[in-house]
Formats: sequence, C-alpha cells, structure tokens
Amino acid sequence: MKRLLIILILLSLLPRTGYCQASAYELQVGTFNVRFLDDNRPDYDYKFGGQPWRVRRPAVKAFVEQGSLDIIGLQEVRRTQAADLEEDLGKDWFIYCPGRKSGGKMVRTSDESTGVMFRRSRFKLLGHGCFWLSENPGDTASVRTGQRSPIITSWVHLEDGNGRRLWFFSAHISWSVKENPALPDQEVETLLSEMERLSGFKRAEFRNSPIFLVGDLNNSPEESAIKTLSGWFNDARLTCPETESTFRKTFNSWGKEKSADIIDYIFYGTGKPEEYIVDNASYAAEVTYISDHYPVLMRLSMAPEKYILTPKAPAQPRYNGPAVLGARPGHPVYFRLPFSGERPMKFRAFGLPKGLTLNRESGVKSCRDLWRQKECPPTVSIPSHGVVLVKINP
Repeated sequence: MKRLLIILILLSLLPRTGYCQASAYELQVGTFNVRFLDDNRPDYDYKFGGQPWRVRRPAVKAFVEQGSLDIIGLQEVRRTQAADLEEDLGKDWFIYCPGRKSGGKMVRTSDESTGVMFRRSRFKLLGHGCFWLSENPGDTASVRTGQRSPIITSWVHLEDGNGRRLWFFSAHISWSVKENPALPDQEVETLLSEMERLSGFKRAEFRNSPIFLVGDLNNSPEESAIKTLSGWFNDARLTCPETESTFRKTFNSWGKEKSADIIDYIFYGTGKPEEYIVDNASYAAEVTYISDHYPVLMRLSMAPEKYILTPKAPAQPRYNGPAVLGARPGHPVYFRLPFSGERPMKFRAFGLPKGLTLNRESGVKSCRDLWRQKECPPTVSIPSHGVVLVKINP
C-alpha cells in the first residue's frame, strides 16, 4: 500500500490584497516675476516705460483670481508686495515669501524674496523652507563670488486630498558676470544638490518624480545652465503642444523687443503636459504690462496611481503559502517557505526526520530519502517566527 507524505503548515491568514486605481487629476502650476517695488521710489518703473506696483496691483490680483492656478513661484517680491498679496487674495492662498537677507519674514522694505504660494483648499502643507545658492546654502544671506546680493530659493512639500505628494521649488538665479563667468552653472549645481537632499530623489530620478522647479532663471535656452536643467527635467515649453506661447518671450522688458528674451521656466518630473501659456494679458484697462515678465503657466494631468487597499505587511514574519503540501512516495520534496516580514530572516525547525533538511537562510525544505523511513517522526511546531508544523502520515 502506497503511503502519502503530507506536510502540514500552520499559518496566519492574510487578508486578500486588493488594488485600486485613482482617477487622473489636473494641476496648473506657474512662475511669475512680479517686478520689485522700491518703496523709496514708488514711481521708479515709469523711468523704464513700465508702471509702478500701485497701478499693477489690481491686475495681479485679477490674474490670480481669474485663472485656475494651484501653485505658483514668485520672484522679486518685496515686503510691501507680500503684504498686499496676502490682503488681496484672502485666506485660501498660503503665501510663503522668506527674505533673502533674513531667511524669515522680511523686516525691511528693501528685502526681497523668491517665494511660493498655493491654494489651501487644494493642498496641505507638509513642509517648507529656503536655502541660498552659495557655497554654504544653509547659511543665512550667504553669497558666492559674483553675486550682487544673496540668492534665495524657496520650497514647499505638499499633499493633496487623496494623499498624493509633490515638491515645488521656486528659484531666481544669476546671469554670467565678468568676475565669475561660471556663476549660473555654479548656482544650478547648488540648486540640484539641495533639491536632491531635501526631496530624497536623485537628479537622475527627477524626470519620473513628483517634483517641480520654476522661476526667473536669467539665462536663455541655449545657455549651459538651462541645458543642464533640461538634462534632468522635462521642460514645459518643449513638451507641451506647440502654440504661440512656445515662442513668446517671457521677459517683455516693458515692451522693448530688443531686450526681450525667454528666461522664465517651468521644469517638472511626472505628469502629462497639456498646455504651456506665456500669459500676455494685462487684466486691467489701465495696465499695459502686468510686469516686465509675463506669467508663465503650465497645465498638466497627473497619471492615475495604483495603491494597495490592504495595509503594508507587518515586520513580524508571516507565512503566506498553502496550508497542505502533498508529494508522491518515492519523489524528493523541495519546498521554499513563503514568509513575508523584515529581512534578513532566519528559519529554524526541530525534530525533523532524517533526510529532511531546512536551509536556515533561504527557508527551503528538501528531502530525498524520507520515503524509505519506516518510523514516523513526531509532529513539531514552528510558529510565526519561522517554525513549521511537520507531520508524516503512514
């Protein structure tokens, strides 16, 4: 009469793992150099053919309110302008404008910020901060050779209502100067290093990560600093469907075409590019130009995500295999114990019959001569820490 070997394994039943695919969602991001306000010379912009902040302020308010913006980076924001934006836009907008000289709230009207603002109704703030594009980015108001003033970068880490997170950086880098021709490239290297440190993403991962870099970068597309950034990110101007905005100069120089150029950018990682806009609307009858820079906007759809409905497997070892394993007499037994839990993991077994072995590192049970044994070994218990119940029936 043939005998059957049955190996019984006690296990904790796991809940069935299920997956759900979230729907895609749309996001609109932007960057805008608002053109600084000199409180000591409030009409200063008339000298260059522009209009001062007090004239442009209602148009800036209308620009933000009439659009569907979610997040925007700001450059050249002075203390008075930051206060005006908070008053005009209300509580739905979180406005973060650290001073380049203080790293915190701007205490002097001459202080200036590169800031970020986002809709509170859309995002929850997980973290925010700033750093300087110097050799010591964590040192407040630090500068490097060629910088005429401290160059600050602001960032926010956000989460939407569905738990999706993103990183957003707003920058304002220098142009090349005689005393340091490589200044923009040096600042870009510091910028990339700090983005890696803060986000936890390597720059080689930026293209496939929820991360944005926007700003007035003061360099045209063919210059090396921008080429470096284009090598690590997607460029909204080049990836969105081509329109008039693709070729529109972002720096309008108050209408002076000769000095106009493309120097404002939106670089991004994940997402499907839908629309790139260099917004040349004035937003008020009495305003000719909203700033000497046009706002630059991007609309993109973020791909749906798969997420696991069941909780993450616990650190404690848990068996996930069949409750009964059978084998024909005269055939070898080879079975890998499927356990989840923290690795590395060690396996132990007690009272195994001669010929039945357990690899402590891999959890593989094997046997070649077990069928020739006449005596049945006792039942041995190996609980959830790696112990297996083995029983041999005649």
